[in-house]
Amino acid sequence: QSAVEQQFIASHSVRQMVKLSRNIQELSMGLRMLPVKPLIKKLQRVVRDTARALDKDVRLEIVGEQMEIDKSVLDGLVDPLIHILRNAVDHGLESAQERAQCGKTNQGVVTLSFFNEGNHLIVEAKDDGKGINGEVLRKKAIEKKIVSTGQQLTEKQLVHLIFHPGFSTKTETSEISGRGVGMDVVKTNVEKINGQVDVTTQVGRGSIFRLQIPLSLS
Repeated sequence: QSAVEQQFIASHSVRQMVKLSRNIQELSMGLRMLPVKPLIKKLQRVVRDTARALDKDVRLEIVGEQMEIDKSVLDGLVDPLIHILRNAVDHGLESAQERAQCGKTNQGVVTLSFFNEGNHLIVEAKDDGKGINGEVLRKKAIEKKIVSTGQQLTEKQLVHLIFHPGFSTKTETSEISGRGVGMDVVKTNVEKINGQVDVTTQVGRGSIFRLQIPLSLS
């Protein structure tokens, strides 16, 4: 065999090995993928039980329930999503009387969405509640000496105060979503699976918690 033929054979072999390796990787990844439906059923119970305990009428809407997620990612999502949804029902959604005064329907709506964006899984929890008031957060942060009186913060920085360890606007912890556990635990748990959490809000209209997580941790 000539040097050119040997080089061609070697190149072909390398390509075949790369293809085989890719197929094995895809197969192993496929075996790790689990449906998100069991998690959704658990979250539906959480929302239903929380709403009942608070005497609120809440509807949970799901988008992307047919998705499959890497097992390690799915396991890491359970606690953060439970806490986010409990907070949405407890802190986010108003009572029926408050909603009526604001011209809203008695039934509050929480929408949980799963979708892919590039190489990331995006999970969004949206509620049509009262939103997060940045000035309320500022006053509480000054009271807790987290920020100084004259410190200038953007609206985004004010809203992100909710992720500060131990921060809460509630005067009493509840069995529903407080229990001494704050949104900083959500942030910590999401970061453990190499993810990021962000929140956007509009006073009187509601909030969106957005989790961005790599599709696979393996």
